[in-house]
Amino acid sequence: MALVDCLHRKNLVPQNYTIDQYRKESDLYMNDTSEHAFDRFSFDIDDSDTLTCMATTAPTLLQPRLEIWKPLG
Repeated sequence: MALVDCLHRKNLVPQNYTIDQYRKESDLYMNDTSEHAFDRFSFDIDDSDTLTCMATTAPTLLQPRLEIWKPLG
C-alpha cells in the first residue's frame, strides 16, 4: 500500500508498521463518528509529512478534515 510505504520512507512510523496494522486502524477510523476519529491512527495525523503522504496516496482520508466551501454564503 502506497500510504504505508510513504510513511516508512519519511520515518513517520516504525519499520515494523504493517499494512495489516494500517487496515485495522483505518477500519476503526471509518467506524468512529467522533471529532477525534484521527486518534485511531498510531502516527501523527497533523504532521505535514503525514498530510503530504495522505494527500498523494489516500486523499479520501482527508475528506472529513476539509471545510466545505460555500462561496455564496
